[in-house]
Amino acid sequence: MEMLCRFTKLIIIASLLTVIPYTNYGQSFQQAEDSLAKVAPLILNAPSDSLRKEANQLFMRYLKENLQTPGSFSYAFDSLETIARIASPDGSFRIFNWNMPLDNGKFQYYGFIQQKINRDSTRLILLKDHSSSITQPEEEQLHAGKWYGAHYYALIEHRAGDKNYYTLLGWDGYTPRITRKVIDVLWFDEQGKAIFGAPVFRQYPENRGPLRIVFNYSGQATMGVKYEPSLDLPVAKKGLFGPKTKPFKAIVFDHLVPLNPNLKNDYRYYVPESSQYNAFLLKNGFWVYHADIPVKTSDRQQKAPQKEGEPEEGLLPPE
Repeated sequence: MEMLCRFTKLIIIASLLTVIPYTNYGQSFQQAEDSLAKVAPLILNAPSDSLRKEANQLFMRYLKENLQTPGSFSYAFDSLETIARIASPDGSFRIFNWNMPLDNGKFQYYGFIQQKINRDSTRLILLKDHSSSITQPEEEQLHAGKWYGAHYYALIEHRAGDKNYYTLLGWDGYTPRITRKVIDVLWFDEQGKAIFGAPVFRQYPENRGPLRIVFNYSGQATMGVKYEPSLDLPVAKKGLFGPKTKPFKAIVFDHLVPLNPNLKNDYRYYVPESSQYNAFLLKNGFWVYHADIPVKTSDRQQKAPQKEGEPEEGLLPPE
């Protein structure tokens, strides 16, 4: 059965490689989407790195052609279930974003930013993942050609000073033993260049001036990092927490702790502490950190791409 499944996938990829390159702009977006939807799952499920890479290159080339076609910005492409499609609330751009698992247990990330120029024209920005060479991701301002790759699942628009910022929540299968959640910030300079990372985080105890937030935890755990657009919190005259409630835009996340105090800073053994939630609250355009938020979110665990073959045991190191 396994050999038959492998052979079937090879036949599918071979047939797609012969059909899709000869498609043209005469196709409808619906026809293009149908073709893309056949290739996209193979980026995740083809049986080898080489076949997944072939499927990914084919998908990227054909998606690029279609996103550069007039009228494409208003087409949803919503049947691409393995591809994240996130639009900015102001309608100025959207992101197409996905991951490709590798045989070594790591992931590579891909994406396009499609900017709306006017009714009929768009600008397409290719995102190039350099996360494997970025050693201090919280410290470095990046751009589309040097991007800290992640699989985004939420986008939050806000303004600080004279700039519009777009905070992105993402998942990163960093290594087979460590998973990351990323809170990044996208903005555009005067020339329309996409910039990642901004000094909009305040009072974060782990890093006093981060440009993005990176959480590290065990690859066997699930960490919730969730946007709450209207989170009621008790407030007092001098700040949180008091007798009255006030709604906040908030990013709420699990508090991470090592399984044993002796394992501090070994993120292979960090897991969520179920009794505590922390948050960044949006105040005057900045994300202000608060510990031990006295509320539980409606859905603690975010949906995110999951690692295949994830082991169920072995959290603790051998004695």
